[in-house]
Amino acid sequence: LVIFPDETSMLFDCNVTNDNEDDILKYLEQQIPFRWDEETEELAQWIDIFVNSHRDDDHYRGLSKVHTRFPVKSIWDSGQTGATTQTDEYQYYMRLRRSLREKYGEDAVIVPNPSKNSLTTIGGAYVYCLNSSLDYSDQVRSLTFAKFRELVENNTIKEGKIQHTSSIVLSINYQGR
Repeated sequence: LVIFPDETSMLFDCNVTNDNEDDILKYLEQQIPFRWDEETEELAQWIDIFVNSHRDDDHYRGLSKVHTRFPVKSIWDSGQTGATTQTDEYQYYMRLRRSLREKYGEDAVIVPNPSKNSLTTIGGAYVYCLNSSLDYSDQVRSLTFAKFRELVENNTIKEGKIQHTSSIVLSINYQGR
């Protein structure tokens, strides 16, 4: 869990099990700031960005429990199909991605592009993508998932890397640290 200076919240992977569920949800409740939610017109807690390093169950297990308590507003996805595509957890993750795109638009699910340039700036912190399923580029910072799928279908880019070598790796630089 990363809370940026402007209170933007980013959760990088989750692995919520029956054994750790109470502890994880309690921790998130204590750390995620309350902010004014324009949709509900009340103070609420949510996750602005869920980063899924790669699509294996142990990296999004329990996301349904997290999302129920702390709604996820966007997903950064590696763009690589996982090895466990038939599980309930995988199916939930894919449904959540679709529902976020329907609710917030195509930019709600992106595939970051590795680059020397920052992917984005959040609260004065520069976020760099060091690795994903995409090749290194300084021209494109991210692709919507729809654009990523289109490029795969047109064989412009290949979905050839395995999920572990295609994991999202981020670097966050804030005030020189």
